[in-house]
Amino acid sequence: MNSATIFEARVRKYQKKSMKYIRYMLNDHFLIVLFFLFGFIMVQYSSWIQTIRVLEWPLLGLLAVLLASIPFFGRIATLLEPADAIFLSVVGQDFKAYLQKAIRRSWAFPLLVMLVSTGITFPIVAQAFGTNMSMFVKLYLLQVLFKDLLFRCTKYAYHGVLHFTWMEKIGVYLIAVANFFGMLLWISAGWSFVLLVIPALLSIFIEQYYGKAAFVYRFDSMIELELTRQQRIYRLYALFVDVPMVHKPQAQRRSYLDAVLKVLVGKNPSGHRYLVSRTVVRTSQYMSLLLQLATVSFVVALFSQEYYWNFIVNALLVMLLGFQLVGVIQSANTQNSHFSSLADNNARLQDDLSVLMWTMVASGIVLGISSVMGMREVIGLVGIIIYPIFGILFTQFYLRYRLLKKRRKI
Repeated sequence: MNSATIFEARVRKYQKKSMKYIRYMLNDHFLIVLFFLFGFIMVQYSSWIQTIRVLEWPLLGLLAVLLASIPFFGRIATLLEPADAIFLSVVGQDFKAYLQKAIRRSWAFPLLVMLVSTGITFPIVAQAFGTNMSMFVKLYLLQVLFKDLLFRCTKYAYHGVLHFTWMEKIGVYLIAVANFFGMLLWISAGWSFVLLVIPALLSIFIEQYYGKAAFVYRFDSMIELELTRQQRIYRLYALFVDVPMVHKPQAQRRSYLDAVLKVLVGKNPSGHRYLVSRTVVRTSQYMSLLLQLATVSFVVALFSQEYYWNFIVNALLVMLLGFQLVGVIQSANTQNSHFSSLADNNARLQDDLSVLMWTMVASGIVLGISSVMGMREVIGLVGIIIYPIFGILFTQFYLRYRLLKKRRKI
């Protein structure tokens, strides 16, 4: 079996595994919440675009930064495994076919992302300069050319002949930002196509300079990067369903949350409730998501012109936190099963629901405070009361049944 055949077999195996989790994602209510949240963002975005008359600073710079960032999403999916440092290293030049197939297959997702990003940002350009499809083509091709440059640099970094560290990536990013800034500034001019030559020339230089150099594949680096890439995808799946391949983040001591921990634990806690409360407070996964959604709440409140939209979005964010929190509590039950099994099932369920409810209350308060800071209006204070109450109702009328469903699967 040659290396190209091995890659095709791994692609089928990987797709089969991914489709299993994608089916769970499509059946999950979490996806419905995300759909409505995306709809809100698009409605607000459409309303905001109508106010644009001229494309000027700082909007010009912001668009350049955003468009230059898109080619950096999506890595080469080599599908390598830890044992390949020995297993595939012996095939020598035959591994070239494996890597070429991996690079070609890795283009599919970035091309789609770049097409969507261009489609989302193009209405801003069209509003300022008028609709012209050549402008769309310029923006899309510029992203594709920079993605091609990044893939070539990564390939020769795998060969061990090019040091493509974060410093070099920053250099490429700054060149991309300058290119997109110039493209947006002179996009209506016919000669702006010249800016497409810059990333194309850089790719040709990389190919000519490093393509003929002797090399030895850096399997350790390739395997490490591939495992990191897969973990990012598995963490996305983990928002919807339990994924055993996800590496659990290390628990951290957070002394500043001791007051919250006392509320979660209660006055006379059982051993099970104590462990679940500790897990929730010390788990980076939930705390990181809470911080991210609090930032989203602040940004939405800052730019939203209608109060009711702000309240709807924050209610959706509370629901997103609830979905994730059920998974965290279930994970705590699994990790502590040797101890929790000593307690009564009903008592454990009540402990889980109590921790779930009080955490939702605390999360609702955090989102309320973040929203007030963004709105800078007295009416925003209402959210500090509404969101915790909504969290309690959501826990009692939906999350408890979701938690029961997960417990039955164990």
